[in-house]
Amino acid sequence: MEQHNVRFTTVLSLILATWILSACYLPETMTSAGCTPDNVLDCLVELQEGGTSEAEGETVDDVEWPLPSAEFLEAFDPAAPFPLDPVVMTGRLDNGLTWYIAPNDDPPDRARIALAVGVGSLHEDDDQLGVAHFLEHMLFNGTENFTQEEMRRFFEANGMTMGPHVNAGTSFERTTYYLDIDTSNQELMDNAFVILGDWAMRGLLEQEEIDKEKGVVEEEWRLATENASGRIQKRIFEVVLAGSRYADRDVIGDMDIINGLTSETVRRFYEDWYRPDLMTVVVTGSVDPEWVEARIREQFGDMRMPQDPRPSPESAIMPMEGMTVAPFSDPEFPFVSAQVFQLVETEPFETLGDARRRFVESLAQAMLNERLDRISREPDSAFQYAGLSSGELGIGGVSLASLYVQLAEDKALLGFEAALTNLRQAMEHGFTDGELHRAKLNLLEAYASDFEALETRRNRQIQGGILGLVQYGDPFSGIAFEYDLAKHYIPTITLANVDAYIANALDVNRSLILWVGPDKDDFQLPDEAAVLAAVEAVGDMAIAAYEDDSLAAGTALMDVLPEPVAWVTESYDERTDVTVLTWANGATALLKPTDLTENEVLLDLSSPGGLSLIEDADYFAAQLVTTTANESGAGPFDYDDLEQLLAGQTVRVWTSLGGLSEGYGASADTDDIETLFQLMYLSVLHPRFDEDAFQNAVDDQRVYLENLHLDPLYHLIELIDRVLYDNSTRERFMQVEDLDAIEFADAVSIHEARFGTLDNPVVVMAGDFELEAAKRLLNTYIGSLPTGEAEAWTDRTVDTRQGPYMESIRHGIASQVFVYQVHVDRDLEEFSDADLAAVGALSKILDSRYTDELREQMGGTYGVSASVSARNRPGPSGSFSVFFGTNEEDFEAMRDASKAIMNDILDAGVTEEEVDAAKAQLTRDLENRQTRNWYWIGELEREFLYGDRDLALVDRRQEYIDAITAEHISAMAALLLKPNGLVELMQLPEASEE
Repeated sequence: MEQHNVRFTTVLSLILATWILSACYLPETMTSAGCTPDNVLDCLVELQEGGTSEAEGETVDDVEWPLPSAEFLEAFDPAAPFPLDPVVMTGRLDNGLTWYIAPNDDPPDRARIALAVGVGSLHEDDDQLGVAHFLEHMLFNGTENFTQEEMRRFFEANGMTMGPHVNAGTSFERTTYYLDIDTSNQELMDNAFVILGDWAMRGLLEQEEIDKEKGVVEEEWRLATENASGRIQKRIFEVVLAGSRYADRDVIGDMDIINGLTSETVRRFYEDWYRPDLMTVVVTGSVDPEWVEARIREQFGDMRMPQDPRPSPESAIMPMEGMTVAPFSDPEFPFVSAQVFQLVETEPFETLGDARRRFVESLAQAMLNERLDRISREPDSAFQYAGLSSGELGIGGVSLASLYVQLAEDKALLGFEAALTNLRQAMEHGFTDGELHRAKLNLLEAYASDFEALETRRNRQIQGGILGLVQYGDPFSGIAFEYDLAKHYIPTITLANVDAYIANALDVNRSLILWVGPDKDDFQLPDEAAVLAAVEAVGDMAIAAYEDDSLAAGTALMDVLPEPVAWVTESYDERTDVTVLTWANGATALLKPTDLTENEVLLDLSSPGGLSLIEDADYFAAQLVTTTANESGAGPFDYDDLEQLLAGQTVRVWTSLGGLSEGYGASADTDDIETLFQLMYLSVLHPRFDEDAFQNAVDDQRVYLENLHLDPLYHLIELIDRVLYDNSTRERFMQVEDLDAIEFADAVSIHEARFGTLDNPVVVMAGDFELEAAKRLLNTYIGSLPTGEAEAWTDRTVDTRQGPYMESIRHGIASQVFVYQVHVDRDLEEFSDADLAAVGALSKILDSRYTDELREQMGGTYGVSASVSARNRPGPSGSFSVFFGTNEEDFEAMRDASKAIMNDILDAGVTEEEVDAAKAQLTRDLENRQTRNWYWIGELEREFLYGDRDLALVDRRQEYIDAITAEHISAMAALLLKPNGLVELMQLPEASEE
């Protein structure tokens, strides 16, 4: 199914989809009430008005549930397979290659293209361990039509960057290549399919390039495996995948084999497995389907199958029998968690009738997880987080049910018992009517929300759905069909259905119980005997049924609405399509109705001040304010009350406290806008700030801080804080002793000072709303707010050490070296908007040069981040930084190469080709951002909260990009690049210390 179907690919978060088969033509609730295919519509209406199900012995909710479309009901057959989304066209070439094309105009003039190859590390021979992933790298390093440099320059010249627009990934059984292209550029369109064909069958795989790429892959291996998470994951995989081929086919591979790779070995894999019957091309976006099909046939039609194709290897993962306890500790792992999971054979999910079981599962899990979430927010909770999830593993024909619990060290076993107790309570006693009703409302609203946004589905969403179908067999029927299916089934689901599912959702006696935590002197994970004793104790408990504290029927968010106060001025800016209103209380609203995302409304209310008006002594207490406020509720309702009250609505309001402003953010579906305003009004005028919520925030923060020092990268950050900022309170990490010094009264005082009144607030609203209706709501809920005294943010900038300066530390057991080079200059004149655009171009050029030299040419790192930035608030400043991971043999040479790149730009400037590529990338980035409502919220808020309130500036971003020149970029480089003034900080492994 397209929506609400999450696939996890690591054992720590893998989930199971367990379905209870139904074979009847209509749901049992309907057949038992006399429904037939001929009277199904009238019968469903009758049931939804309060009919009974004698088979279940329960009453269907007395609720006017939404009805499926007549077309759906007329054609519905529970034994039928899931249809394909009607927007998708598909076909197969004579050689076996499959293609899918889905025209879509959101965003306009864009398309996503994928080449999905049904091979991965499982297909490797014993002398090829890691070759599937290595080959993915190599296909970017030279094909018959593009050298490595030509391919990179071609992408950059067309505004594309690695990651967002060009990417690839490899797993056990599949490898996928992605392109995100501008369809208004015919040359790019043509060459995109040439490149796709090159990847499929025309890779050069030259030995020289293979030898250079070995270093890159080894650094990727180092990053992936030489850390606590990598080490623990490896050990978990050894247990879970034991006895299967997967256990010996880690995707990253064997570095001894990788370092000895020859072109012949890589090519053997390429020729064996990159073949048309294992390939699928997926194209979504602003395309002509006939043209795309012709390009696919042109590029792939002559691709031949091997004369004697090898069969894909099969390997099953065995379901679990009995209970196994597996504790895994690591000296650098900073958290404690327990996970009970059970592997079972995956049941078929092929027919429309099977969908009912998915809805049952979703409802049951949502109800249990809501209970667990409520407990986690209680003061002195036994666990920080707990949740039940399920789904297919994606490999080996098995699915997985999982109860995950995140724990504090001093309550590890207690928290584990508490989570198991709540699971057993649900298994034994089931759920309540109120819980099921709210869960139904929420699940139907999720589908309704997606359906309302149907016309603005993004290419990525559609492509992801098709790839789920191709690679995992997940149905892709389209959200319109799925919403009908949800409306058909969800109202008929009873307590007996969800209780039957939860009673068998997880068999602890046939499970693996994983414990993960730090290996240190003052803490030990519970041993097997202690865990088994805890499981037995929970099993022997007499557990009472859950009591649901439901709000009284008819409870309203606000009983009395404020009197509207009309705006005093109104203006309209045609270029940005923004209406500006002001009120006598000092509030300003900027309204931008858009069709960028259907059924989405975003709102931000902010006033100047923020953390800049907080004294250093209160800075750490201020960091707990928003978490406390967001978990306290609003008006007379606590957090749990609001969860009940807002069931079936898509509304969020949250408190924010930034460096220079404070306020509230909000989002809602179009139909829920007034609820959004009411919730925000209560949050502003009648905020809650509960001590229980504060204590819970403190407890969570303590668990996070106590073991933060175990993470080796923390020590590099600590070095940066000490050297660059002299351990300033405003720059360094909070410590446990800082947390211990915070009192509830401190947080209350800060909350009242920053949120007691919002002075001269700026309200920005963007999305799918009707302008006149929004104006009326603003008069009621914004114009009526009390007036406060105007405040202004202040400059709290911390002085920064100037270079040259170098310092290194040794920490961590891995063989990694991390290098951070930085220069910050705060003694600068204010930047113009044209200056800022040129700085953005310089940053793109630097990132490209650093990637080419340090990764592609030297092979010394998997990835490097190089950037330069400039800003005017709170005061003019500029910075340059480079960060990369490498090894002890190469890091000195790479440091020198980094400085050489800076010097080369300062001495020789940048080329016109680089300027054009940078401008194309900046344009592409801007175009992508402008298709999102959040972009307009941010731009309008910045201009009116901090700027000159000139809307014309918001609309001139592209003009500044178009005006960028090589000379302007060189001028910004001379101002901001200081290779002889760098602060250089490095972390080396302690294992190599003499």
